[in-house]
Amino acid sequence: MNFKWAEIAKKIKGRQGKQCRERWHNHLNPMTKKDPWENHEEWLLYLCHRVMGNKWSMISKYISGRSDNSIKNHWNANMKRKELFMKNKLDMI
Repeated sequence: MNFKWAEIAKKIKGRQGKQCRERWHNHLNPMTKKDPWENHEEWLLYLCHRVMGNKWSMISKYISGRSDNSIKNHWNANMKRKELFMKNKLDMI
């Protein structure tokens, strides 16, 4: 979908086009997953992060339904603690 975010923002007091776009992509879009993260999604995030680093928008192309902001937040809030465990588990394979 291509929205005219600046036009939408004109109708919402106190909002800029960029804010409207981010609100849509991160919260309002019905295609955005809000369910708890599944194990395979976390592994995919871990592997993508090893290859791409903190390039959240690139990683979001590989994890369908998750916004780049959701991916970044999940990494910083949850995955940093699991990173060593996942590395050790991967090394055992």
